[in-house]
Amino acid sequence: MALEKEVRTETDIEPWNKIRAEWIVENKKYRLVRPKIKDLDYVKMFSECLKELPWDDDRIRQEISASYGYDFKKSRIPVDDLIIDIDIILILHYIEVLRRIVRKGLKKNYIDVEENLRNKIKGKILFSRHVRKNVLTGNETRNFCRYQSYTEDCVENRILKKALRYAITYLKNEDYKDSEKSKESELLSEARRVIRKFDRVSDIHDAKQILHYKSNSVFKEYGESIKIARMILERFNFSIYECKTSKKVNIPPFWIDMAKLFELYTLVKLRDADAYGDKIEYQFESKGTHERTDFILKKGKMILDAKYQTFWNEYKKWLGEDNENYKRKGIIDAIRQLSSYARNKDFREKVGVKDNENDIIKCVIIYPDKNGKNNFDKNKVVSENDEISEYISFYKIGIKLPQKK
Repeated sequence: MALEKEVRTETDIEPWNKIRAEWIVENKKYRLVRPKIKDLDYVKMFSECLKELPWDDDRIRQEISASYGYDFKKSRIPVDDLIIDIDIILILHYIEVLRRIVRKGLKKNYIDVEENLRNKIKGKILFSRHVRKNVLTGNETRNFCRYQSYTEDCVENRILKKALRYAITYLKNEDYKDSEKSKESELLSEARRVIRKFDRVSDIHDAKQILHYKSNSVFKEYGESIKIARMILERFNFSIYECKTSKKVNIPPFWIDMAKLFELYTLVKLRDADAYGDKIEYQFESKGTHERTDFILKKGKMILDAKYQTFWNEYKKWLGEDNENYKRKGIIDAIRQLSSYARNKDFREKVGVKDNENDIIKCVIIYPDKNGKNNFDKNKVVSENDEISEYISFYKIGIKLPQKK
């Protein structure tokens, strides 16, 4: 029986702010959800977040990793066109993590080596194999031993190398037609540069060893890279041949969290503004209420919130509506949310307002707008033109998102 297919566009209503492929009825009907912004280059957004945000911040690394994912526990979905570049996002992420690892140098670890040594003993003799290979064959000068070697050719690096081979094979696939071929070529060149650092690392073939390997928590970047490597290997079903075709793809259900990605992209743009970029407090949490802001800016005494909603440039129209449509409700809910944050004592203290109830904190909504700013102003975040006139010290700023060429 043929599968039923539903194609739709994401909306401004939660939880639909995710590009995704999912089963409605498993193995019978599936849904593909495309971006609500036409020609949105979300791959470029993700790439900029990877390159520009600081990796020494655990929260940022966790948020980047949480911005997309696959559900490997469910049946694969037969997608007959590459309308969503989830695989490129996965590979982008992986190569950037590996690039940072090889810059510091591959880690070494102890591995067990079994070898028939000549005229020496190392570690311990494996007597049953020594007898079979040496004693019974008259090899009196050899000893079959097991010993430990401290080397780059360890399980961790073997897993990373295998996944990187899959990524390179996928990028070399001539059937794959990316809208930005130069980006694909640049990514492939970077992957080839990285794999040269694995010349002394051998291949690994046992899928069980890969799946059951437990990474050392001391090496944070390695733990993250092993996790992404497993995702690549599972995505292509541990078969390099699945990297070579894109005509018809059986892909695990997946999602890209556009609200989270937009939040991270906004952080990139805020940090790019020299006057206040390094003074942004990201994801600050109130101890008393466990509420969490997107951004706090001490300079200017502001709380900023990224809303992946497309209706803010017409907010006056929707506020003036009598009926409770979802756009009006979304605007009112956002204003109430930030008003609450502006009265939270932990947030006020973080902004630099102490014990003065008369001080008003500026609240700023940042949203996607095709006619918005490419970058924030260098000297100030908001101006009078950005003010939401119906409320005191409330502002909105539209930022332009990358578009596919």
